[in-house]
Amino acid sequence: MEARFKVELRERDPAKIDQLYLDNCKSEKVEGLPENLNSLDTLSMVNCGLKSFEGLPALPELVILDISQNQLQSGLELLVEKCPKLEKLVLSDNKFATLENLEPLKGLGSLTVLDTFQNGVEETDDYRTKVFEMFPTLKDLNGHDINGEVTEEIEEVSGGEEDSDGDIESSDEEDGPGLSYLQNSNIMEDEDETEDFEAVEGDDVEQGGGDGATTRRGVKRPHEGGDDEESNQ
Repeated sequence: MEARFKVELRERDPAKIDQLYLDNCKSEKVEGLPENLNSLDTLSMVNCGLKSFEGLPALPELVILDISQNQLQSGLELLVEKCPKLEKLVLSDNKFATLENLEPLKGLGSLTVLDTFQNGVEETDDYRTKVFEMFPTLKDLNGHDINGEVTEEIEEVSGGEEDSDGDIESSDEEDGPGLSYLQNSNIMEDEDETEDFEAVEGDDVEQGGGDGATTRRGVKRPHEGGDDEESNQ
């Protein structure tokens, strides 16, 4: 994890970094992070094998923390102490088993989004109601509000990309060829058919040596049965 941090740092001043992604850096505890990450507001340590928050430095401006897919089951009181301004916390796919494990999060006065998906604690009876009662500032639990309705954050992700004016953008590949393309294609087809019929009127039909009539290459042959009979006589 320490080596990855040095790579992510890229000779920048740690005090000026606002986002840091250390996903897939295998370590049972937080390692290599300096104490002067004073501007960091987003930290991701997904799938690192973390079992403890030991080594986590003070992150006074951190508002988003994703520590999903680890082996954490307790120690949230240290997290609250080090990251007092957390607003969004992703704990999905860890080992938090009881509401008591989550209780230290009461110390986060700005917590609005919490993800506990794929933790044993979700098997608690009336889990959603109890969690919203435990954390009065919470607006989003696992992508849904207190009534079980999908939150705006999830809708924004699934609703498509919007341009600066708020209009949803779509690609030409998904919507098919444009009107101008189709019109041009029809014009080309009409010109090709006209050339074919002019060729029939202007060219003589070549006679084979007893094998019946054949047409010149590129000229349309008539399809009526009567014409075929005449050419075979």
